[in-house]
Amino acid sequence: MRPGRPVGARGAPAGGRGRLGARPSRATWPPGPPRQARASQELKTAIHPASPSHPQKIVGLLTIQLCSNITLSNLTRIPAVPRPSQLLTDLENAVAFRLFEGRQNTPTLTVPEQIAAQVGDAIIKGKLRPGEALNEQRLADSFHVSRGPVRDAIRILEREGLATIYPRRGAVVTDLTLDEVREIFEIRVGLLEIVARKIAANHSPEYLATLRAGVEKLETLARIADDRGQYAETSYRLSILSVRNCDNQRLTQMLTALSLQTLRYSYISLAPIERRQASAALWRKGLDALERGDTKTYIAISRQRVEESGRAVVRRLSESAQEPARRRA
Repeated sequence: MRPGRPVGARGAPAGGRGRLGARPSRATWPPGPPRQARASQELKTAIHPASPSHPQKIVGLLTIQLCSNITLSNLTRIPAVPRPSQLLTDLENAVAFRLFEGRQNTPTLTVPEQIAAQVGDAIIKGKLRPGEALNEQRLADSFHVSRGPVRDAIRILEREGLATIYPRRGAVVTDLTLDEVREIFEIRVGLLEIVARKIAANHSPEYLATLRAGVEKLETLARIADDRGQYAETSYRLSILSVRNCDNQRLTQMLTALSLQTLRYSYISLAPIERRQASAALWRKGLDALERGDTKTYIAISRQRVEESGRAVVRRLSESAQEPARRRA
C-alpha cells in the first residue's frame, strides 16, 4: 500500500491488513497509526514469547500506545550488550509485539486491531470517559474506514473489559462501579502475590537489570510535579514485565486484562506527587529485597504496593462521586 493511502480505498491489501489512513487535520484525537518496531533478539531472555493466536492480543496493542518513546532512532539495531536503562527503553518499544511473534519479524496488525489500540489508549488516558458512546460512524469517519473494522475493534475492546455493548443502544466506554473496582484490585493482589513468589524463586540477571532501570525511572518521575501519566504507564509496564517472566500464559492473560481495566483509574490516583513518591519507595524496597534474596519481604512489599494502589483509587473515585452532591449543597 502506498504511504498515506486510506484503508478501504480501492487497491487495499486483501485480508483487511494495512495501515490506517491519514489523521484528519481537524481532529486532535484519534492519534495517528501506531508505529511498529522490530522485536530485538536481545530481549528474548527478558520477555517470554506468547502464541500468535493468543486471545489477549489487545494487551500488546494497547502497550503500543503506552510506549511513548518510539522514534526513528529507536528502530535501529540495538547494541549486543545494551545498558539496563537502554534495555528498559527497548523493552517498552518491543513488548507490544511479543504477542505477534511467529507472524513476521515485523508484525502487521489488522485494521480492527489498530483501531482497538488507539481507542483503547484514549479510554485508558481518560480522553474517552466512562459511559461515553463509541459511535461507529463517527469512529469510521475519524479513521477513514468503513463501519465493519470499527465494529470488530469494539468487540476486541469489549473482550478486554474496556467497552460495553448494549443491544439496540450500541457501545459505550465501560463504567465500573466502586464495588467492581474494589473486586478487581482484590483479585490483582492475589494474582500479583503469585507473581512475586515465582519471581523470587526464579529470575534472570536481565530481568533484574531491567527492573532496576524501571525503578530508577519511577523515582525520577515521582519527583516531577506533573508527570502527565508517565508514572502510571511505567508502573504498568514493569508489572507486565514481571508477570511475563513467570512463564505462565494463563496468569499473564488474567493479570494483563485486569491491569488494563484499572490503569485508567491509576492515572487519577497517581496524579498527586505524594502518592507517586510513596509508590516509588515501595518499588525500591521491593527491588532491594529481591536483590538481597529476602523472599518474604519482597512478597510482602509487592502485596502492599498493590493494596495501597487499590485503596488510593477507591478513595479518589469516592471523592469524585461526592463532589456533585457537595456542589448542590
